[in-house]
Amino acid sequence: MKSIAIASFAMLGFCASAQPVVQPSHVAPNFEAELYYTEVPSNFSPGPAGANQTWDFSNIGDGMLLGAQQAINASTSPFAAEFPQANYCYTMVSAFADATMYFYHSLTPSIFEIYSLGYEGEVGEDYRPNPRTYVTFPYTYGTVFNDTFQRTTDAAPVSQTVTYDAYGTLIMPFGTFNNVVRQKVVIEGNTNYAWFNVNPFYPILQTSLEDASLGYIIDNTVLDTPSAQGGVFAAYPNPVFDRLSIRFPDSIQGAVTLELSDIAGKTVRTAQIASQSDSVDLSGLQAGVYLLRVHSAQATEVLRIVKS
Repeated sequence: MKSIAIASFAMLGFCASAQPVVQPSHVAPNFEAELYYTEVPSNFSPGPAGANQTWDFSNIGDGMLLGAQQAINASTSPFAAEFPQANYCYTMVSAFADATMYFYHSLTPSIFEIYSLGYEGEVGEDYRPNPRTYVTFPYTYGTVFNDTFQRTTDAAPVSQTVTYDAYGTLIMPFGTFNNVVRQKVVIEGNTNYAWFNVNPFYPILQTSLEDASLGYIIDNTVLDTPSAQGGVFAAYPNPVFDRLSIRFPDSIQGAVTLELSDIAGKTVRTAQIASQSDSVDLSGLQAGVYLLRVHSAQATEVLRIVKS
């Protein structure tokens, strides 16, 4: 039987007018993102708790793309019958294999719970014996909740203590985020942290310190980047490992110029193609999200490219 105790405490430096508050409406139904993995730098420190903190993790380095994530309709998803309580679902398509994993959640006005992580039927974490509480709403600075959860692989319920212990500015290699919420999670003696964007609500950075790893998310809603399938031009395959092709209609005549830039705006590759049989070699680029400007005499578009 799940048992949750929720409390709120005052912290030094508390500023009610500035604190970010997470509401259930901040969970985006059109969530799209890429998930990356990297090792914990030797000098990494999560920093202190408190209000108006600044976390500069701009030196964590380039991560490895694990997959592309996208929210879908939970009721029409492949495992909907197995998770009838779930009303929020997103998928992750692996960057290494032709596999789609499912993440099922229950979202209500008072609580956001996890029912599965990376579920594929026989693979992944299944929390049906006792779902895990992610956050409670409204999620305000100083909130603490004690929760028990149990996966099908757990012999007994597992306890966690979760604290909204800080907020401030998070600096990452791919951008600076203001009004970020930090969550401290203690499970069986292990302490980890997650830094959340508020609206849309998603974890920008998560630690797994016992495994010496970090996971971070580049969210397309925050970046407000165009789709990889434009009105005239389309890029494929996407994600791309080595060679990228551009598809366009017969109405496009003459040379097509390509300019690829990273998310900081730096141009990393330029090329020109004369037909759809041509392609561009991207094998030497680091994994990440890029913007591709495609220009011809008839049309110009910007496409989002994921390099694996």
